[in-house]
Amino acid sequence: GQVCRSLHELPLLPQPKTKERCAQAAGGCTLVVSIVTLLAGSVTALALKATGVPLEVRQTFLVLIWTEAGTAIVCLLGLMFADPGVVRRSEEACFPVPKEVEEILLAGEVPSERLQENIVDGE
Repeated sequence: GQVCRSLHELPLLPQPKTKERCAQAAGGCTLVVSIVTLLAGSVTALALKATGVPLEVRQTFLVLIWTEAGTAIVCLLGLMFADPGVVRRSEEACFPVPKEVEEILLAGEVPSERLQENIVDGE
């Protein structure tokens, strides 16, 4: 038979792994800021010390590297603060329950612990 016929019959959602998510975000931010600092700093230092290169060329390199650095930081901020697009439970999103998930629920197991990949309709 069918395990769940309404949203209220579904098992509770697993708790978000907040510490893991924060640790990953901190690591990613540290990596991006480190790379930006290293590359922008290196190009800036070289542009300021390369007196044999025409001023216009040095200025062009500075504009390019700092534009790239700014773009990287804006993209990082977008990743950190934009809506992650979490799928909320609804009749349309949850039903019909896929056969694989129904079998796991009937066995009394937690689907998020057993399933390692998304279920694609038609497979």
